[in-house]
Amino acid sequence: MPFFMVDDQLHVNRKATMLAEEALENDLLGIGAMGLWTMAGSVCQAALTDGLISERQLVKILLNKDAVDLLAGKLVEVGLWHGSGHDCESCPSVAAGSFLFHDWFSLGYDRGADVRLARDKRKELKDAKLIAAVWARDCTDAPNATRARCRYCGTEVKRATQKGDRRPELDHVDPTKAVGPSNVVIACATCNRQKGRRTPEQAGFTLRPAPERATARATVERPAPEGAGTAPVAPSEHDAVEPQQDPAARFNARVDAKPARRPVPPAEERNENPIELDNADRSDPISEEKAVHGRTHAGTRAGRAGQGTEGLTSGSPAGQPRSIPQPSSKSRRRGKRGKKADPVSTGPETGTDAGAAPEVSTGGRFGSPWHGWSGRPSSVTETTCPDHGLEMPCRKCQDTSESGGHRA
Repeated sequence: MPFFMVDDQLHVNRKATMLAEEALENDLLGIGAMGLWTMAGSVCQAALTDGLISERQLVKILLNKDAVDLLAGKLVEVGLWHGSGHDCESCPSVAAGSFLFHDWFSLGYDRGADVRLARDKRKELKDAKLIAAVWARDCTDAPNATRARCRYCGTEVKRATQKGDRRPELDHVDPTKAVGPSNVVIACATCNRQKGRRTPEQAGFTLRPAPERATARATVERPAPEGAGTAPVAPSEHDAVEPQQDPAARFNARVDAKPARRPVPPAEERNENPIELDNADRSDPISEEKAVHGRTHAGTRAGRAGQGTEGLTSGSPAGQPRSIPQPSSKSRRRGKRGKKADPVSTGPETGTDAGAAPEVSTGGRFGSPWHGWSGRPSSVTETTCPDHGLEMPCRKCQDTSESGGHRA
């Protein structure tokens, strides 16, 4: 954050001493001028005007036009400020109605344009949409976007890595611009440090092209001109290849896709004694299915107590243990073998253009029932899941569709 500095040598400064010594003759205008000088410096740093302040801004400080003319004239007289038509060779010219601090940049202040650029670049590196778009363009495992290759050296980096030289970082290809994802790439920490605030050409780097996978698109059928057949044409950026459904349609599709409950066969076909059901308590209107379900669980508990693996599967022949499938040797070997690394994409130098990045929808903030949903909003008025009573899209229904069944 920029700030106006008053160091510990101000009291011995020749110009400041001239104003302070006027108090010896009961003239307090010099002390008042130093106060205006300090307040005006704070305004210049807040507005990033590079030491230039107008009379209107001074009036906002003192609320008195006559006081501004009197005190600003004192500062111009001793050389702390410059007015219009000054003859100082080290300071630029000043327009009428404004004042300029003498040797502003010799005090070590940054230029206002550089401070604004640094702020814009920091804001871009914290933008969730920009980060998602850059990863979607540079990743090598779409659509997961968890792995990518450094756009300078080709080293593979993982998004979850937080430490080390191979942690991924976002770098502005041209450090003098803040123009969005087209100027931001994924780089490893080593290349980002070595490049610094330089362009790839100045640092001796080559900007590698983005993965071809990021720009490849499926073909869609477009209507051909009259009298000609239809041919597959590569869609543009605005073509929707796969339409999205609203939450209500997705929920109804999951409900319709649930398999129907298998009917329970009669007791005779299950080799069970039907007399046991007849001797049950008639006062409890329990169904035959629930009674069989209870005996099955009772047998399971008995098997756990002392029967080993026998009787754990309902319907298995007596005396035969349940067969437990074992993974094949082929599947075990596949788990030990690592994935084949993606080839490093090489190509001609592409200057400072990182390439167009796709627009990626990011989830909402916490507190919204639609957190994480990137499709169209629902058109239904009822937004509560009838099975679980949660806001749509229902989290439990989503867990069910991912795991293949309801959680126990």
